Amino acid sequence: MICFFVSDLMFKSRIRETMGSKPAAFPRSIDELQTLSDAPKTIFIDLNHKKLDPIALIASLRTGYPDAEVCAFGSHMDVEKLAAAEAAGAHEVLANSGFVSWLEGQRGAGFLTLLVFGLIAWALAWYLFHFIPIQYRFYELQNAMHSICKVSKDIDDKEMRSRLLSQMRDIGTPGDIQAMTMERTAESVRVQYQYHEDIRLAVFGRNFLLQSFSFTLDVTDSPQV
Repeated sequence: MICFFVSDLMFKSRIRETMGSKPAAFPRSIDELQTLSDAPKTIFIDLNHKKLDPIALIASLRTGYPDAEVCAFGSHMDVEKLAAAEAAGAHEVLANSGFVSWLEGQRGAGFLTLLVFGLIAWALAWYLFHFIPIQYRFYELQNAMHSICKVSKDIDDKEMRSRLLSQMRDIGTPGDIQAMTMERTAESVRVQYQYHEDIRLAVFGRNFLLQSFSFTLDVTDSPQV
């Protein structure tokens, strides 16, 4: 909660508009401040307040709300009042222009933060949507190779390649039998295979390569009797 002790109605309206949906309050006294349901984290005080003594208010707030940041703002020409606010314990003393810059920053920072994080979240979700299936297909193909190697005792290399190619098509991985090597011994079967998959972004009918993955499978298993 941010509280503003401001007496100028036009300035108060501008602050409300700029803060938008952010929690803000405009108490007219310390008594009214105490009735708020949420404790203030930051309190701004206009040193040109017409109905309150801003300097006395700063001292009271520092005592009554030790966890809140008390900030004062006023004309840069009123050096004595700015110095008095600092002496009274204000955490920060700003010229009116500095306060306005802070205020405008609340509007801009909120919108830009939402925009940036929204774009990041969208990009991450889009990337994961394409990346996870690529990894899943790799492990699916690896498991399929182990399964076929285990039943390879009664089938020749041509049949093994045919079954592996069929599995690749079902899983959705690139199938290139020429890129596959096999080694057989009396105790084991070894299959090696390399392939590539890409993540591409289609924009206005054109495909742009974002990332390319190179996978190497080296599966060794003992045929089951």
